Amino acid sequence: MKRIILIGSGLAALSFIEALEEDVHVICLTKDSKTTNNSYLAQGGICFSKYEHDSGASHAQDTYEAGHLLGDQRVITSMICASYEAIQKYINQGINFDRQVDTHDFDWALEGAHTVPRILHIGGDRTGYGLMQHLTACLTRHSHITTYEQAEVIDLVHDRDGKICGVYMFDQNNELQQILGHEVVCATGGYSNIFRHNSHAASTVSSGHIIAFHHGVPLRHMEMIQFHPTLLGTPTNNYGLISEAVRGEGGILKNAQGVRFMDDYHPLGSLAPRDITSRAIFEQHQQCYIDIRQVRGFKQRFPGIYQQAQRYCSDDYSQGYLPVTVGAHYTMGGY
Repeated sequence: MKRIILIGSGLAALSFIEALEEDVHVICLTKDSKTTNNSYLAQGGICFSKYEHDSGASHAQDTYEAGHLLGDQRVITSMICASYEAIQKYINQGINFDRQVDTHDFDWALEGAHTVPRILHIGGDRTGYGLMQHLTACLTRHSHITTYEQAEVIDLVHDRDGKICGVYMFDQNNELQQILGHEVVCATGGYSNIFRHNSHAASTVSSGHIIAFHHGVPLRHMEMIQFHPTLLGTPTNNYGLISEAVRGEGGILKNAQGVRFMDDYHPLGSLAPRDITSRAIFEQHQQCYIDIRQVRGFKQRFPGIYQQAQRYCSDDYSQGYLPVTVGAHYTMGGY
């Protein structure tokens, strides 16, 4: 039986396993636990423009502008159109995307840089958790999966012909182990936690890029690190993430003087693209907030964020404000 070593346990890793034939033995290595990864933490939803009936044109244009015109429009459009089949598959499998109570239609949400509501969520702000739970359940048909938690991969193993045939790792007892296989797939996640303020799940930097570079694999676009404008917290401490959907539901960015400063930076105001919004908050040189007083049913709509707010900034929350700071957001690793 073919053995594939898979480094990582997030959405990319589970999607890879789902696409494999059942007669493949997958050895999944994750440096934390199976549920400690950025995929489980992801609050924001999935863009699904299939029913806009313009072949993804509006969605692609919004994405292109959100990327500061640095993307390839052909690639963007092709990825958007290719996503329709994958997302529809999840819908057909019965995944519980949020729906409106009265009509049972999808509860389309609006987020930053989008001109129309096209975002699907699960459980309000628990989309990543919902997706991971769904994929984990779907993988029960794969009987040949061995998972090692607390396994830190540190290097690759080569055979006599120079072909990669395995990995070296430290196991949960901090002992060096050699795991051999026919193929090695790296789905290790990102490296945003090289910055002090970040939304990363783990406390240690992903080693995938380091290992790849060490073995001559070229790394591209490493400078394209995304910064999220609304981490919950202050310039010295952050406690989690505040989804863009909060602003999509009516949250307004304000500085300590109560000024709606984003109107001076972009026509979309508080729903401007992330890079512009992050820069604007940074340039305030003071604590900034999201005014959530116009967000209906905040506790029910964003249960995870509500819990974090109650734990770390209950006084601000009681006044209808959430303190925010800029931080490096999830970066996607793997190759």
